[in-house]
Amino acid sequence: MNVHALPKLIAIVGPTASGKSGIAEVLAQTFNGEIVSADSRQLYRGLDIGTAKDPGEWKRINGDTRYVLESGVIEHLVDILDPDQEFTAAEYQHRAFEAIGEILARGRVPFLVGGTGLYVQAVIDHLQFPDVARNAELRERLQKKSLVELQNTYAACDPIGALSIDENNKLRLIRAIEVCMVAQKPFSELRKNGEPKYDVLQLGIELYREALYQHIDRRTLQMVQYGLVEEVQALIDRGVDPTKSAMTGIGYREVVDYLQGQLGFEEMIVEIQKNSRRLAKRQLTWFKRDNRIQWVTSADEAESLVRGFL
Repeated sequence: MNVHALPKLIAIVGPTASGKSGIAEVLAQTFNGEIVSADSRQLYRGLDIGTAKDPGEWKRINGDTRYVLESGVIEHLVDILDPDQEFTAAEYQHRAFEAIGEILARGRVPFLVGGTGLYVQAVIDHLQFPDVARNAELRERLQKKSLVELQNTYAACDPIGALSIDENNKLRLIRAIEVCMVAQKPFSELRKNGEPKYDVLQLGIELYREALYQHIDRRTLQMVQYGLVEEVQALIDRGVDPTKSAMTGIGYREVVDYLQGQLGFEEMIVEIQKNSRRLAKRQLTWFKRDNRIQWVTSADEAESLVRGFL
């Protein structure tokens, strides 16, 4: 197959707080593009401050309702779920393929942007997800384990998969361990690449580790100043279950612990910063495994590569 004859897709990836969104927005403006979010938290309505969601609003455009950023760029797959809804990588893949197809049909350039590695891989490699039957007895045993025990169990049976899984989501950890144990193989090895759908340029946004950690610490303080605690309280007041997947993300679970009296205010901030740095390290490890990614340090570098690709 001549991959270069396929529709073109540009992926902008990297760790949390690396500046992916800002660079992607500039590129989308420059190259008549639209953004498809690959962030497992920005899918949810009402989770705005803690997910660093780009400000925008829903508008009617040519008969369709679109999420439009303040720059005028259209972004897909944000604010599409209620916080109590669950969402799988396979469901994300289906919705992303639909969004990319719509963008291409309008003669525009799709930009896949985010740090959820499995979501990105599901699209660019057309991942085929394994059909492994559920095991009720095994699930019952796993439900009794603590979050840390589940994290350690999955890391032991699938070290590669552990880099990209939402490690604070018990449901996903249990399913991943279940697949490993039932199939007697790591979950990540059972996900096979399908026939490619796109000619892809992958750009990774790179910062020196110390600079990245400073960005994370600063952004955490800004989120709290902008009302992260109030955002989480409002979600709980609306009846959102704090154990649901949407609320187990970094920033949200620490605030829940603070509101429940398990952490002090300063402790909450330190925990968010620490866990965000840990996430960034895992994301970097995941993306650095893919030698197709071209790493850049500025929007100008990225623009030059995109121009050459298109």
